[in-house]
Amino acid sequence: MTFHVMIIPTLNCPSNCKYCWGSENKKEMMDIEVIDQILDWLGDFRDDKVHFTFHGGEPLLAGYDFYKEALEKLSKLPNFEGFSLQSNIWLLTEEMIDLFVKYNVVVSTSIDGPKEINDYQRGEGYFDKTMSKYELAKSKGLIINFVLTVTDYSKDFSDELYEFFKGEKMNLKIHAALPSLRGDNADPWALDQEEHGKLLVEWLDKYLYDLDKFTIMDLDHICKSALRRRGTLCTFADCIGTTLAVGSDGSIYPCYRFVGMPEYV
Repeated sequence: MTFHVMIIPTLNCPSNCKYCWGSENKKEMMDIEVIDQILDWLGDFRDDKVHFTFHGGEPLLAGYDFYKEALEKLSKLPNFEGFSLQSNIWLLTEEMIDLFVKYNVVVSTSIDGPKEINDYQRGEGYFDKTMSKYELAKSKGLIINFVLTVTDYSKDFSDELYEFFKGEKMNLKIHAALPSLRGDNADPWALDQEEHGKLLVEWLDKYLYDLDKFTIMDLDHICKSALRRRGTLCTFADCIGTTLAVGSDGSIYPCYRFVGMPEYV
């Protein structure tokens, strides 16, 4: 079994997505000493393979020097398995791309469909910024996967969303916009569970004819979970005990969604 450690260098983020409740405009930034603390903690914590995922906020705000040192240190853990990173990728530089290629970092970014839909939900200019860095990364051999967040608004454009990702041959995960745990304004964007299920069924009917064109990871994971009788993605499994998240100050949480909420430390 793989043990997942999510590292949250900061909750700060330069974008301002309308449905997001996981980011905060704070200046806290993880010091490299926290990486040393993580290694000390994992040294005798458990024997499972360990996969590290950098998340946020916007994790690239930590900068090149942080990642150069952090990736080198973490990759030397005896039971190290791999790296992932979730980012809007606006801050990607050629130097950072080369670093991520060196350490085989699996990068995911968020695009909510065609430009008009995406920028309505995520802010004007978001689409162009992300796609320009995507093209740069692709030209240098860094593979980028995508996360599509479906909201109560964008669910009505299901066909347009599907055709966009198929046409661009983008491999993606589908996230449903969730109600907030922080009491802010994200709730009106939340996708109803039945609407989420309806979209997955609609997409599966099409996807069966498009398996050679792109990958919808959720549908693949559902099939794997059914065959293995065990969830293969935290969306479809009880991940408590197999995943922990570390905030910028070294506090440990049961999931990255709780980072910054003291009652969950």
